Amino acid sequence: MKISNFRIEKIKGLIQDLAELDKLIALHRQHSNDGFMVSQYEAKKYDRFQQLIRQLMHSSLNQGGFSTYPLVQKLTERFYPIAEAGVLKNGDLKVLEEAVA
Repeated sequence: MKISNFRIEKIKGLIQDLAELDKLIALHRQHSNDGFMVSQYEAKKYDRFQQLIRQLMHSSLNQGGFSTYPLVQKLTERFYPIAEAGVLKNGDLKVLEEAVA
């Protein structure tokens, strides 16, 4: 399987964006009481993470015995560690999580 350089660079760029957004979120939480800015950065992070997942779930990357699912799990644990702990705010999602367990 040959992954295009464009797709690789797109994925790397999204991961770098997420890391930078994490830094900005931490900085604003530590040095500011401005919840608005934190929520704006968190929304941007969520958007970038969705883009990353879409790129990794592309059918061209998941064929011939190769799967990006372990990478998706690793990235989720890195950028959303609270999800790893199973802490979900939405009650419906909690029900789904229990159904899967």
